[in-house]
Amino acid sequence: MQLFAMLAHDLRQALEERWPLFLPAGTIEYHGEHLPLGTDTLVVLKALEEVEKRIPCVLAPPIWYGPASFAVAGPEQGTIATDVDHFEKHVSDVLKGFLDVGFRKIVVVIHHQFEKGQLMPERP
Repeated sequence: MQLFAMLAHDLRQALEERWPLFLPAGTIEYHGEHLPLGTDTLVVLKALEEVEKRIPCVLAPPIWYGPASFAVAGPEQGTIATDVDHFEKHVSDVLKGFLDVGFRKIVVVIHHQFEKGQLMPERP
């Protein structure tokens, strides 16, 4: 069930039955002329839609913006990079919010590689 569409009784049921909550995360990044900028996040969303068909769970809205590697192209082709530390802080705040609501089975599903301390390319 999509978190943003849940009514109060849906949320109570999910919490009482200890449904897992999935938080998709990705980035907006150029992957070539044949793929959309949101490919990383779209892959996670599609996978979690399949999970949702099989088990009772809650799908949180995705985090679209994250660290980008500029492996294919930089901002001139639409890549939007966020700082790794800021990304981690934002995700941490969101996770704390889910804990405050009462979720205990929380899974972050990220479809992008980055490492703490990754050097960000110089920006113009």
